[in-house]
Amino acid sequence: MRNASLNAPEMGERAKPPSRLMTSDQGHVDHPIVRIFVDATRVGAAIDEIAALGYAPASIGVIANRLSPLRMYLTTQLRGDRLAVSMKILDGLADCRLADLGDVIGLGWMIGKPTHGAEKGVKSGSPRRLEAILADTGIYAVEAKILGEAIRRGATLVGVTRSDGDKPDLLEETMQRYGGWDVARCGAEYQASGWAG
Repeated sequence: MRNASLNAPEMGERAKPPSRLMTSDQGHVDHPIVRIFVDATRVGAAIDEIAALGYAPASIGVIANRLSPLRMYLTTQLRGDRLAVSMKILDGLADCRLADLGDVIGLGWMIGKPTHGAEKGVKSGSPRRLEAILADTGIYAVEAKILGEAIRRGATLVGVTRSDGDKPDLLEETMQRYGGWDVARCGAEYQASGWAG
């Protein structure tokens, strides 16, 4: 949900970290929308709908804990529908290592790959931190910590990069309909359970 009461910095003024959680997708057309899916079985359907909205596979990123049920879901249920757009996109999932999360599975920009379709399992250089990868897209560090915790807890992140002419409200509504939580909601849930960030 958007928070219209938060003001953008004045021209020339450096942006300050928010005193309360403001998500980076609020009012910024070039920032991706990232949602947290606790139920991995709904990720495929969400991606199919996102693709139906006109988003190219290269704009979709996915990342999950290596032990996430996402991989099992892909090898059992989703494999039956080889024509699904999500099957073609998620077939690009690769094992990789992030400095702050260890072994994960993911694809596209969410694991630091500039385009969809990079070779599976290719690792280059030393592992990057999720926070650094997300910062490259304009996502705040405070959000990256919540997103990292979501991965540690077994959730799957689905992110979509945007451009002029996109319909972010429709994209957000689609992701929410398939169970995608926004960062603020997830952060509040974690803090209520004692997580200090």
